[in-house]
Order: sequence, then structure tokens, then C-alpha cells
Amino acid sequence: MLGPEYFLHASNITRVFSFSAKDILWLRILAIFGSLIGMPYFYLQKEVLWEPIIWSSAFVTINGYHVWRLWLERRPIQLSPDEAKLYNMTFFPLNPRQFLELVRLGHWADLRAGDIVIRPGEPIEELAVPLTESVEGRVSHRSLGTFAAGAIIGASAMFDGRVSQLEAVASESCRVLHLPVLAIKERARKNPQLARTLERIAREDLARKLEHLVGLATDLPR
Repeated sequence: MLGPEYFLHASNITRVFSFSAKDILWLRILAIFGSLIGMPYFYLQKEVLWEPIIWSSAFVTINGYHVWRLWLERRPIQLSPDEAKLYNMTFFPLNPRQFLELVRLGHWADLRAGDIVIRPGEPIEELAVPLTESVEGRVSHRSLGTFAAGAIIGASAMFDGRVSQLEAVASESCRVLHLPVLAIKERARKNPQLARTLERIAREDLARKLEHLVGLATDLPR
């Protein structure tokens, strides 16, 4: 009959394999098995060694939690048709998971013609990203043309936080993604890489807006 020490040997061998694993997920899975295999050794002593059993149980719980988190992070990302369209137009520098986390900070809105997206003279609390070319920009009731599909309306609030001088109004029914400025800034503050990527997205969005304005200007009659 195998003695209790064989459980300890098997546990340590499993731990050795866990240290050799390059993938952190498999490292934690093997660490869990190593702790579980070693528990009978402590239980089958003349006096049950409860302290090591309790500590092994704690290690299993901690590693189990991280295995669950890693599994959630590695699940395939499924974007809805609207999310996929917006991602391909504007937010492609982010990976799909980062984009989905960004979407979950905000909310979608179905606007009707005449609905105001941004009011002039008021702080911009939410960015607006339309799926179609259906939002018109105005200054002093004078039209500046429509925003391109996927344009980030109110993007200046990410940098200066000043009130908007522009009025943005839906010219027809459209679907818009609203993103809270403060929540995005807080997320970017905690993640420098995300902050750099968002800055790149904002720069490219500005370049597209300038190109759009130049195109409108060239189409005007002399």
C-alpha cells in the first residue's frame, strides 16, 4: 500500500511542472493540482496537520480565482453588428476586448431628427459617435456640415475640458454611441498604454475631420 509520502512526492513533481509552464494559465492550473494532491499527505498523518491543509486550501482558492479571470480574458470577443461597424471605422487601434470595455462604459441611443447631441456653452460630459453621417454641426445657427460616420463628437473634452462652442444636432434618425468623458479619463489614467492608444484615435479622428472640412470647402462654388 502506498504511504502518505507518495502524495507529497506527486505534489512536488506537479509543482515542478507548473514552474516549467510558460503560459501563466497552465502554471496556475498545475499549482492547483499540486496543492490538491498534497493535501492527503497532511490528512493521513497520525495527527491531522490542519494548518498546512488550510494554507493549501487558501492557495487553491487564490489560484482558482486567477484561473477564472484569465479564462474570462481569453474568451473570444463577439461584437454586435453596430459595435463591429464602429470598431472598424474609428476604434480599430484598440484590441476588441478594450473596445468592448469602452462600449460598456457608455450607452447606445436612437436619435430622431432635431435631437440635440451637444449644446453650445455647456461642458461636454459625454462623447457621441454616430454610426451614420446624420449629425449636423452648427455655430450661431449656421451649419458647418455633417459629421462623418464614426466621428467622435466632442473629442476636445478629452484634452481641455472646456465648454463646447459647437452645437451638434441630429439631422435625421440615427444611432449614436455615448461615452462618458470622466470614466474614460479615469480608465486612461490607470492604463498608460490605453491612454496613448486613445490619444492616437483622437488625433486620427481630428485628421479625418479636417480632411472632411477641406472636402466640403472645395465643393463650395467660387
